Amino acid sequence: MTAPEANGVSRSATVKIAIAMIAVAAAFIIWNGASGRTASSAGGEKAFFTDDDGKTWFKDDVKKLPPFERNGKQAVRCFVYRCGESGRPWVSHLMRYTAQGKKQVESKTIDPGGLSERAVVLIEVKEAGTGNKGWIDANDPRAAAIQQLTCPDGTRGSIIAVDAND
Repeated sequence: MTAPEANGVSRSATVKIAIAMIAVAAAFIIWNGASGRTASSAGGEKAFFTDDDGKTWFKDDVKKLPPFERNGKQAVRCFVYRCGESGRPWVSHLMRYTAQGKKQVESKTIDPGGLSERAVVLIEVKEAGTGNKGWIDANDPRAAAIQQLTCPDGTRGSIIAVDAND
């Protein structure tokens, strides 16, 4: 026996729709973060980037479009958090534009602050510390799991975004 349908929509279809909505919301957060409009950097001029897969990070102009070259390496955007006020900072995930996405943003054929299906597929995310593999489109349902914040010790307590403008 299959799960009952509500308003003609099966449970599996509802789950797929929910996952798609989460992916779009996550992509929106990433997209706005990439253009410097996150809550933690509203009005700020700096963002965090890494050129060693999240082991270390540095502050640079929030308007730089990752990936970009720095000291002979490719730098990408990284998202830095701490668990609790006195916790040690860590990188949760990385973000970069696809070659096509970067070209379109640079040529101003796409608004980096806008949200459209076309724009979302121009960004990729991955977990920090996984080498040069694991990059997936931000609209892929797995992207939401990559952006799920979990402290390095596995807890999900008080996670605080580190502001690059401090």
